[in-house]
Amino acid sequence: MLNYSVAELRVIRKYFVTFAAKNMVTIILLIILFLAALLFVPFARQLAKDKMELAANPINEKFGILVGIINDALLAGGGEVTLFDDNPKLMNLFSKDQANILIQFFYGTGNLTITLNYKYYQRELVFKKEFYHLREASIYQQKDVANEFIELCQEKIMEHQRKVSYESVNGMKHPHQGTGYPSDPTNVLSIMFASVSNEMRCSLVNFVVAIAQEAGLVAEKDFLEIPPLANFILSLNVKWEDCRQRLLAMGEEQIYKDLNALEESAATMLMLTSAQTVSLLNVSNHPEMESKFYSSFERIGYSREVVDQTLTKMMAMSQMFL
Repeated sequence: MLNYSVAELRVIRKYFVTFAAKNMVTIILLIILFLAALLFVPFARQLAKDKMELAANPINEKFGILVGIINDALLAGGGEVTLFDDNPKLMNLFSKDQANILIQFFYGTGNLTITLNYKYYQRELVFKKEFYHLREASIYQQKDVANEFIELCQEKIMEHQRKVSYESVNGMKHPHQGTGYPSDPTNVLSIMFASVSNEMRCSLVNFVVAIAQEAGLVAEKDFLEIPPLANFILSLNVKWEDCRQRLLAMGEEQIYKDLNALEESAATMLMLTSAQTVSLLNVSNHPEMESKFYSSFERIGYSREVVDQTLTKMMAMSQMFL
């Protein structure tokens, strides 16, 4: 057993303290490098696995079931896959028929990141979701991931539509003018309603509002956050405040008087907007809306049969073009 005197112990202690002080930076760097190695080595192994895995099984084939389900739900089955030679981890899903949607997939270290890029009235939504531990993803895992992503996207899209619709209508201080550009879709609507007076436009909006009120809607924001109704207001080029004031001043009966001789093209737009509004407000929870929907059209000269035939025709045309 070694026996040191107090003086010797002090010398030894002083030596180690001095050594540590002089080499503190080196010691810290060595610790950092050691920790970095512990983190990087497993990560590098995962990257190597990714490279070998995707060389044998490209991302579009590895997640074929998942991509197919998402394609059917969000792009009506019309999406086309784009792969990148310089980055096999990345894949895009895009449809020319729905050019406002781009879905991106990125696979790395066994995890899959899916990003939805969605434009609504030129306002973009970017929603990203990462799914973990998919290196050996089974068919059932792919189905679960796809369904979860679709459900989240539908919620995010609806929130985005409501936000943009509300901000667009609420921020409209003056009726807008047509741009004159062929690519501007509002020009077609401006022509359709060119001969319609401002009072009648207000009544068209209030027609839908009266139906929506059957779902218990009262607050202004509740109405403006209904995308079909907000879009209808923008299409009609009318201020929401004008519509609201006219309904308060003239009452609901004035709506049906104003729209009693409504042209067929305008009536078709009104049917479509009203039907979309009723659908979004969940008519199954508010059956009185269905009764109000049909009775309102009967009061302006369109029977239940005519309304159903028109909507059926519109749905068939939508399926044909989309």
